[in-house]
Amino acid sequence: MLNMPYKALIITLLLFAIKDDDSLLPQNGKELIYEIYNRYSGKFFKTLSFSQHLIRYEKNMELSREIMHEAYAVPGKLILKFKSWESGDGVLFRSDSIYSFMNGKMVSQEKRIHDLLLLCFDIYNIAPDVTIQKLRMLNYNLDLIQKIKQNGVEMYLIGDVNENCFWFDAKSLMLKKLQVKNTNRARTVKLSDFKIINSIPIATKIEFFDSGNNLEMVEMYFDVTPFRELNDNIFIPANFIQSKW
Repeated sequence: MLNMPYKALIITLLLFAIKDDDSLLPQNGKELIYEIYNRYSGKFFKTLSFSQHLIRYEKNMELSREIMHEAYAVPGKLILKFKSWESGDGVLFRSDSIYSFMNGKMVSQEKRIHDLLLLCFDIYNIAPDVTIQKLRMLNYNLDLIQKIKQNGVEMYLIGDVNENCFWFDAKSLMLKKLQVKNTNRARTVKLSDFKIINSIPIATKIEFFDSGNNLEMVEMYFDVTPFRELNDNIFIPANFIQSKW
């Protein structure tokens, strides 16, 4: 048996190791954003195309179902074609603005930082300081971070759980959940059914809940193609009606 001095030494070393290990964890949201970027920089896709089944709900009952087509390119460019390629209905995100189209004509334009687009895609590709600045503009408190476990999965919770906040998987560093409370777009978004495509985990199911936690919409993705060669012209508002990929 070990005598007391040796036992004390071993306990001290173990405690030091545990403390040292904890010190390696991100101490705030800013450090986590740098860790996410450093993990995937140069590896994460800069373009992506996919289609989706969009299911809308009302009072927990299916209201409608349609197919949409989308394409993404860094930084922050996303085009969505509603119903069909020829419908002329959809939206376009570019340069922190959203453009809405109906019957091929632009019906509205407004400034908007797309937080889901930022945290799902851009965070892995753009400079961390840019991501941090945009999240602060969206009122996410990046000084707050917790490591928690939900349904057996360890996650980082960034922000105040009673305000705007988001959760990242502690292992994969993929966005798992997003909560927005202080705008007229109050909602909770949950990402699941991650598939490994070209060595990158990609969520193929996203659920949207309103401020009362009622299911509003489910997006289920198919034909997911990362690293797709995309012409930048499809992200120009004037080209929306004829844009195809």
